[in-house]
Amino acid sequence: MLFYLMRQKGIKNADIVRITGTTSGLVSLVLNGKRSSLRVYSATAKLLGYADIDSLLSEARRRAA
Repeated sequence: MLFYLMRQKGIKNADIVRITGTTSGLVSLVLNGKRSSLRVYSATAKLLGYADIDSLLSEARRRAA
């Protein structure tokens, strides 16, 4: 769902890298569920228009139900 929302809003991994100051490799790993980073989660949620990662995850669960 993250990739769908990001594509829909025109957000690219590079946007998250720029905001977080991390590497593109880390962002890719986090978005693919292979690593964890609160900084990347928070930036992604904010770029997608959510207050925090919990709000984003709640929306994802609601859509999946």
